[in-house]
Amino acid sequence: MTQTNYYEAFPAMEPVRLSTVETLLKRYPRISRNEITDISSFIRTASIIDLCILGANRSLSANLARFKHDNRAELGLQRSDFVALAAVITIIAIILIVQL
Repeated sequence: MTQTNYYEAFPAMEPVRLSTVETLLKRYPRISRNEITDISSFIRTASIIDLCILGANRSLSANLARFKHDNRAELGLQRSDFVALAAVITIIAIILIVQL
């Protein structure tokens, strides 16, 4: 039985950025605040393929889980997400009122 090489089966959309995040996660928690921000940004904006590749890396799974736990506030919804949601709700409400 051959083992699947996820990097060959599903090529990364941003291979350099993914590689950088993997390197940082190997060192986690011994990374700087800027590096934490880099990882968080990647997790929030990366393609689903890159996130799956990252999640499939068994050698990083413990550090990735710890990172997500330690930084869950930063990985959650941002203020801009709430502003965007409020704007969408307001627009829908205006459209509904105008149709009456």
